[in-house]
Amino acid sequence: MIAFSGLDATITTVKRAIDRHNQRRNDAVEAIDEALLARLVDLAPRANASHCSATRGPMIDRLSILSLKVHHMGLAAARPDAATQDRALNPYLSRETIGRVAPSNGPNPAATADG
Repeated sequence: MIAFSGLDATITTVKRAIDRHNQRRNDAVEAIDEALLARLVDLAPRANASHCSATRGPMIDRLSILSLKVHHMGLAAARPDAATQDRALNPYLSRETIGRVAPSNGPNPAATADG
């Protein structure tokens, strides 16, 4: 058996806690998918419906993460002692801007000023 130093044991404990948290999160995402599928079981997709590589659960999960990032960026930008680069984020934190920007793909050409 390997003897762990104090730091190794702490890292191992934290890693296991993160793994447990991630498993609970994955279980919640799957529960979202199951609940949505149960509600939509009788709904037929449109012939021209686009296909997604992710189910709705992971999409909702990613949107909730983005929402938390926007919220915390706004808090950081509004602090009186915020760094100049944090204050510069304010224009990017409006709902209108967030609605037109995909998290990883830049501006969304399909979004319009009307929503």
